[in-house]
Amino acid sequence: MTSEEVQTLKHGLYLVHWKNGGRSLAAVGSKYDGSRWICCTNWTSAEYQGTDSHSQKIWNSVLKVGVIAIDEKGNFKND
Repeated sequence: MTSEEVQTLKHGLYLVHWKNGGRSLAAVGSKYDGSRWICCTNWTSAEYQGTDSHSQKIWNSVLKVGVIAIDEKGNFKND
C-alpha cells in the first residue's frame, strides 16, 4: 500500500492480505503525528515491534486490507 492509501485507513480491526501471501488480523491506529501504525496479532518481529510498525516499509508489504465491521450490538457485519 502507498503512504497515501495508508493514511486513509480509519482506526479499527482489519484483515491484512500480504503481497507474499498469507493474511493477518491486525489493529490499525495512529501515532501523535497522525501516521498510521499496524499491530498484527499472529506474528512479531525484532524489526517491527509494537506501534513502531507504522513505517512505510511494513506497509509496502501489504497488498490490501479489509475492515472488520461490527454493528452497534457487537455483531460482525461481515457475516
